[in-house]
Amino acid sequence: MNDHGLISRNYDIEPVGSVLPAHFGPLFPRKDWPELIKLQEQRKASPLDVHQYNDVPVLDQGRLKYCWCFAVTAAIMNRYAFAGINKPVPKLSATAAAAQGKQFRNAGGYASEGCQYVQKYGLPSVEFWPERSMDRSLADDPNVKKSAGQHDLLQFGDMDADDLDLAISALIDPDGANPVTFSLPWWRHAICGLKIKYRGGNVKSLQSYGLTFVNSYGSDWGSNGYNTIWGDQLRGSEFIVVKRVKARAE
Repeated sequence: MNDHGLISRNYDIEPVGSVLPAHFGPLFPRKDWPELIKLQEQRKASPLDVHQYNDVPVLDQGRLKYCWCFAVTAAIMNRYAFAGINKPVPKLSATAAAAQGKQFRNAGGYASEGCQYVQKYGLPSVEFWPERSMDRSLADDPNVKKSAGQHDLLQFGDMDADDLDLAISALIDPDGANPVTFSLPWWRHAICGLKIKYRGGNVKSLQSYGLTFVNSYGSDWGSNGYNTIWGDQLRGSEFIVVKRVKARAE
């Protein structure tokens, strides 16, 4: 069984915009969600379409308590796929950022913390830092540093814990949908949200909507690593949108 590792962020200590730029994207009313979802499906323009069309690798945290960094890394890989940077999309090592940030302790955290570690340490390819390796010597490996330095130009958007509708709006924005990390207290786990679904019923009720996400338990979990949660299960303690990535030149 996998460990999770999510710790709820304390917004009194780290309010929105204090550690990452605040997200100022459009907020769509719920009555408009079904039409926006339908339009996105017609265009095949969701982050889920990007993930699956480009065969973005599914990550596997194993027994590590780094879900909060794995979710962020999955979203970053999605944006690499969207931007057409490096084909096939490289499998990046979330453990490299999380382990260094936590001083090689297998300890819980929260998504905005993971974003800060990614910005500080970069994300090397698993070719140079294996996906679940806690080998301290890798931090000084020049190949790791070179690879990490190529994957550290990122743009995040920070939201409040009660900004669920804003998070969903980011996922269905017709001018450009982006993946959003959902930190779920009921699961003590963070995931990478990729698509909003509508199953009919009251358009203003959250119970009518679901979130399809990619997990960090490997491709044998769920449906090839993906699953969908519905209604109140979408309520989270933190939402981070990954808007844009850029690879540095060799």
